Amino acid sequence: MIHTLPDYVKYRIVIPAIPTRHAAGQENMSGRIGLPISKNYAGAVLRIDLSSGANERIDTGQYVERFVGGRGLATAIYWSEVPPEIDAFDEHNRMIIALGPLAGVPAIGGSRWGVYAKSPLPGSQRFCYGSLGGSFGAELKFAGYDGLILQGRAERPVILTIRDRDIRIHDAQDLWGRSTTDTIALLKQRLGGRAKILTIGPAGEKLLPFSTLFADGDASCSGGMGAVMGGKNLKAIVVRGENRHVDTARPETLREISRELRSNERGNVKVWGIDFMAHGPKTRKLPCYGCLANCLRVKYTAADSRSGKFMCQSRFFYLPHAWGYYGEDNDVPFFANRTCDELGIDTWEVQAIIEWLLRCHAEGLITEAESGLPLAKVGSLEFIETLLNKIVAAEDFGALLTRGAESAARERGPAAWALFRHNDPYDPRYCTVNTLLYPFEPREPIQQLHEAGLVLAQWSSWAKGVEGAHVSSEVLRGIARRFWGGEKAADFATLQGKALAAKMIQERQYAKESLATCDWMYPVIDLPNSDDHIGDPGIESRILTAVTGIEYTVEHLNRIGERIFNLQRAILLREGQRAGRDDLLPEEFHNQPLEGHVADPECIVPDCKGAITSRLGSRIDMGEYIRLREEYYELRGWDVPSGLQTRAGLQELDLPEVAEELEAGGLLAPQARRVPAYLRLARRVRVRLRAKGRRPDRRRRKPQSVTPAGTPLMSRQELLRLLDDQRLKYGHPRVVHNFHGWNKLMQYYISDFDEYFLIRMVEGIAQEPKPLSGALERPDISYQMDSDTLRSMTRGEISGQEAFRRRRLRLKASFQDMMKLQSLDRL
Repeated sequence: MIHTLPDYVKYRIVIPAIPTRHAAGQENMSGRIGLPISKNYAGAVLRIDLSSGANERIDTGQYVERFVGGRGLATAIYWSEVPPEIDAFDEHNRMIIALGPLAGVPAIGGSRWGVYAKSPLPGSQRFCYGSLGGSFGAELKFAGYDGLILQGRAERPVILTIRDRDIRIHDAQDLWGRSTTDTIALLKQRLGGRAKILTIGPAGEKLLPFSTLFADGDASCSGGMGAVMGGKNLKAIVVRGENRHVDTARPETLREISRELRSNERGNVKVWGIDFMAHGPKTRKLPCYGCLANCLRVKYTAADSRSGKFMCQSRFFYLPHAWGYYGEDNDVPFFANRTCDELGIDTWEVQAIIEWLLRCHAEGLITEAESGLPLAKVGSLEFIETLLNKIVAAEDFGALLTRGAESAARERGPAAWALFRHNDPYDPRYCTVNTLLYPFEPREPIQQLHEAGLVLAQWSSWAKGVEGAHVSSEVLRGIARRFWGGEKAADFATLQGKALAAKMIQERQYAKESLATCDWMYPVIDLPNSDDHIGDPGIESRILTAVTGIEYTVEHLNRIGERIFNLQRAILLREGQRAGRDDLLPEEFHNQPLEGHVADPECIVPDCKGAITSRLGSRIDMGEYIRLREEYYELRGWDVPSGLQTRAGLQELDLPEVAEELEAGGLLAPQARRVPAYLRLARRVRVRLRAKGRRPDRRRRKPQSVTPAGTPLMSRQELLRLLDDQRLKYGHPRVVHNFHGWNKLMQYYISDFDEYFLIRMVEGIAQEPKPLSGALERPDISYQMDSDTLRSMTRGEISGQEAFRRRRLRLKASFQDMMKLQSLDRL
């Protein structure tokens, strides 16, 4: 229950409705009378003007037929109400919270929700979004709303409380500056513990472009949405709904589907041969509302009783550094994650900042004195707390970092910019299906990247012989046929078939985010316990049919996804994106060879025959990319030379009003022209000739030397002594516990000797180094360096991490083994 405290309430909203026109006078995009909708919808979207306190209820029915809900609903509202000329902190910007039609329905994983707005992310100032789980979205449905539109700007910091139709704005001066977790705790004390809360931290208040939102159930949202909320002087939203039940048309069918989902046994699986789920007595499940709890989402409780969500990238971004610093597992990675959540900072951006700083420090471009950061203590709690506090304070060197790693690198000049990297486990140089997913989004499209990326990660486990791994090369080809348009998409060594795969993934994922369903559960792309292990693309349409009583098919949902995708394309074009100039990958994906992968150092993928090959050293050839992009434009029905949509295409998608505005702005092609047949043929021939000339047998290629073979830098006797010194490190009392029970083959290739050596680990005890006649077929751990680097590492003159960053050392090992090996750096 939400309690009212007279000395705390600023005002209650009772002012009449707001006109549904934005500053430029454009009418609501639907222009339609709201249709009767199924009972699972709340039926209304709540609009709040924070400048005046006015509110109104908008009929959801005018959007449902074309856009369903969630991402579709929000994109349609944004198109109608946010002028392209305003910036992210303009009072006319909208912060749109949107639910799908499944929100509040139990046991199907459909209670995710999204936040949409023009974002202040560096270099964009465009429509952007973030997706959340937890329980806030379901609570908003219980309060009677399918979404929330926030416009205007409060004069002073405020909170908004919603209890069904009782909507109030309260002063929040005493909460400004507090962490997200403190804010939630205090508001639950004041307004009732059963309410659900969405809030920002100090980073959002200071308008940091990579600040996040944080909600009940430890749900977090990136995309710059924390800064948008902070720009409206809105500290928190508190929601309590009294109607705890969502009606569905066919409840028995839903129960059958829920039982089917449970029987599929799709849950936590090993990816890249690694179990990424946190286990142990400090963890317990932390499911979102209405979910089967089969994902990685867990709550972690540290020794000091602090607890919170601990999973995926936010769990791992600091974990390797902490392992390297402390030489053992401890609570520090959780504290790093939790501090980011409390301050409201995106851990993806923090990871990029740390890795860029380390490269710059290793090259002497950034010093501890200049930065005020203890760069020699990366991995410690002291370092991460100092870094985060400096960013939020935005003073001195911290002011540079508030722009994010990429912008900071550019500002520091060419040498620093050359050291910036996009750190993505779904890099298209590795997972080629993802090549065309990046260029058409204002941010990393993580749900789209997961579809093929996680399938490839499961295949990697199968290729490495992990027990129970079921996504074989044959299964992967079957998935490609059913989900991605054909077997060519299962060849990760080429770009063939990837244009159609991208189109199908985008449309399926846009529809999924409009429902809005769990990214871990959907699509049901693989089945551990079926005969062929290939999933069912029709589960979502069956669920929506059962919930609404309206017959949906896979084709219906894909068409809705295509409509929403094209509407977002129109928004981005209207806001300044240009097809030929901006429909591109980051430059490094074309220019820099793939150096490795956070969890799979070998970067293994299946080729056209399902055989194991490596993507190490790969780039995305620009000529091949342009050809692929043209194929994609053609599949989309766009004009290939310009990349623009056409009136006919938009009308076919039931978006005539979008065509009108794009044409008025010179952003519509008269017709969809194709690349001439003779030019397409010439390009195909050119691509094939290029491929023949550069196609090495990666399965048997010899490791490239860090230092070319030549005159050895020491005697062979000294080299053997250094290798033995390395062996003895594994038995040091400070680190020996890390290698307990290890049975590993550790291969050392010393480039100036052009020789291989083996140190075998038997039950955690390192045996004497032995020379090898050649490279092992599959060593567990592979080192490559020259003898001078080995000597420097042995003497402690350079750490293994620093040697790796300076490219004096190459290391191939599993992610978990790498973390343990980093403990040797502290000796």
